Amino acid sequence: PIMYVETTCPSQFQTAVMGLVSKRKGLIQGSEIHDDLTTIPAEVPLNNMFGFVSMLRSLTEGKGEFTMEYSRYCPAQEDTAQTVLQEYEEQLSAASGTNQKKKQKKR
Repeated sequence: PIMYVETTCPSQFQTAVMGLVSKRKGLIQGSEIHDDLTTIPAEVPLNNMFGFVSMLRSLTEGKGEFTMEYSRYCPAQEDTAQTVLQEYEEQLSAASGTNQKKKQKKR
């Protein structure tokens, strides 16, 4: 799933927060400045949002916050798909190895 994320932080941290969103493969849709606060709307894969709040708080000295809501589904990125397939194949091979050991013990 792709999430719509709206991050709000003091303007002095705008560049750092935009970098944080970009590192998480987010598509930044712009930025708006109101008073001394910057709002950064973006679309980010849900899988990449884990741990976001702690990094955001660290970068903004505890002053940054964000909201997140479902936006749409999208095919997984190639690296994510490869990782999932590799983990699945490892689980299959581990399970088949366990089944063969059980068969050998029964004999």
